[in-house]
Amino acid sequence: MEIDFRRLVALLKREAEICRAWVAALERLAAASAAADPEGVSSLVGEMSRLQQRMREAEGLRGEWIAGLAASLGCAAAEITLRRVVHLAPPVEGRVLSDLREEISGLLQRLRDLQGRASLDCRRAAELAQALFDTARGLSAGGVRYGSEGRLEEGRRGGALVSRDA
Repeated sequence: MEIDFRRLVALLKREAEICRAWVAALERLAAASAAADPEGVSSLVGEMSRLQQRMREAEGLRGEWIAGLAASLGCAAAEITLRRVVHLAPPVEGRVLSDLREEISGLLQRLRDLQGRASLDCRRAAELAQALFDTARGLSAGGVRYGSEGRLEEGRRGGALVSRDA
């Protein structure tokens, strides 16, 4: 059986393209989060969800290619590494595969870093929102709120800023 290394090159180029788009989306997400732009954040979350689906599909196709190679070599798919494939490939495809391996490794590291930062940003935003809520609630629970007649009322009211009668 002849091994179609060009197919794997095409599959890995597709994965690299998806990773580059994902990195760009995460960088834009950081900017949208810093700018407190909920519409931008929502749009980027949707874009990243679509990229995630595309990556799953690409990984599935790569997995099929690897399974076929493993069957032709008489080994388990888990034994097939990109380094091993590079050594099996003709020199031209081997160099391209090696370059793609390095590029994808770098992109995956960048994705891990950006996703970690995005996770921290989300936690910070949630903590800030909780602190603001707690502060506002504490101010109202401690004493003053507007009553039904449009006048300030004093006394503990369980956190309401405005009387239910208002």
